[in-house]
Formats: sequence, C-alpha cells, structure tokens
Amino acid sequence: MVAEASEQRTVVSILLIEDDRDIRELVSEIFEGEGYSVATACDGAQGLELLRTMRPKLILVDLNMPVMNGLEFNAARVQDPALRAIPTIVMTAADRGYGRAEALEVWGVITKPVSLEALLALGVRFCRD
Repeated sequence: MVAEASEQRTVVSILLIEDDRDIRELVSEIFEGEGYSVATACDGAQGLELLRTMRPKLILVDLNMPVMNGLEFNAARVQDPALRAIPTIVMTAADRGYGRAEALEVWGVITKPVSLEALLALGVRFCRD
C-alpha cells in the first residue's frame, strides 16, 4: 500500500518554536552538535505549519511569542490526537504559575536561561532511539 503524500511525514529529532533568534540559533547549534536534527519556527503558527509536514520526537516551545504564543500553539496541538502524543516541553523566562506541566498538557516546563545540561538531558530522554 502506498501512503498518500499528505500522510507522509519527515521525522526530525526536535521542533524548536522560539521567537528570539539568538536563543533559537544557540539551542539549534547545541542539539545539532550532538547529532540531532532540528527544525525551527519563530512562532506557534509557523510551528503548527511545520507539524503538517514533519513529526518531531520532541517539541520545545516558548510561551511568549508574537502571532501565536505558546499557550495558543499548545491548545491547537492537543486538539489533534497525533500531535497531542508528541512530547512537548515549555521553555519560559516568565514565572507566572506555568510550572504545572499538567495544567498546560505538556511533558514539562523549563525556565530560561536553560542550562546546557538540561537541554542535553532532554535530547537523551526523548530523541535517542
């Protein structure tokens, strides 16, 4: 059986959704240096668009972004059962009670600035086969 083109998905290790270009580039370089493939988006809307063509093993998403913030992205993500199953970690500099991963329907919340060790631990936990 041949899969329809719309059902084919590119597998990448990590989808990073972050509006700060410097953070996006630094985190991407860290993961790519460890051998992970990384796709990036600068807001939640772009992240959802990328999810139409790929299935990452892990999503890292900032909360405070223009166009579509991390909360709006996550609300859209959990509506699709296939996307809901993708481990998603919120990265935020704001401590506004976002520490409860269950309330956000994500696998975890990490506070920026994120340590190198914390990032690498996420890669090992979610992206190594």
